[in-house]
Amino acid sequence: MTRHKYFFLLIALAATATVASADSFGYNVTVNTPDFGAPGWIDFSFNKSLVGTALSATATIWDFQQTGYTLDGATDFTTGVTGSLTAAPLVIPNDGGAANYFSQRILAWGSSFSFTVIFDGPAVGGSGPNGSAFRVTLFDDGFTPFVSPLPDGEVANITINPTGDFSTSGSTFSGGSATVDPVPEPASAWLLAPALGALLLLRRRIRA
Repeated sequence: MTRHKYFFLLIALAATATVASADSFGYNVTVNTPDFGAPGWIDFSFNKSLVGTALSATATIWDFQQTGYTLDGATDFTTGVTGSLTAAPLVIPNDGGAANYFSQRILAWGSSFSFTVIFDGPAVGGSGPNGSAFRVTLFDDGFTPFVSPLPDGEVANITINPTGDFSTSGSTFSGGSATVDPVPEPASAWLLAPALGALLLLRRRIRA
């Protein structure tokens, strides 16, 4: 690696920091599940409460971890969604005509999964006529929820309110639970993590 490339990476890191310094907020979500006894789907959806009236935002999912699950290669998602659970980040915008979603098929259910989701965009901290909702749902192969502890069949949700602040709901259900906790560090730290890791690796190579 040349010093010129090192310099350009520093510029890229600075640009990432500028983006991350905009309004953003993050949560750690943990879901404990029983063995449902049949394949199904973990579904992440993000939608405006009324199409066209809420401010735009994106939900970016990082650091998906699971214990005991067997993930199928099959996924299902709407246009505009990028990435996946195994090729992070998974980015879900709220700009679809209905709910934007990403579904990961599960061949066998384990004991728990967790992830960090970062929200950014004009809706975060902004004031609009309506809000948006991010939901985590556990579906069977017919896309019927295995459990429906919350009003829309989900096990956890995070709502960006019309006032730009957030409200969250976890749940308990037969054999499992879901918790939603604010990211303890500023959300920008999560957004900067990949660029910072690349910078540290490059510094080691230059010194070698």
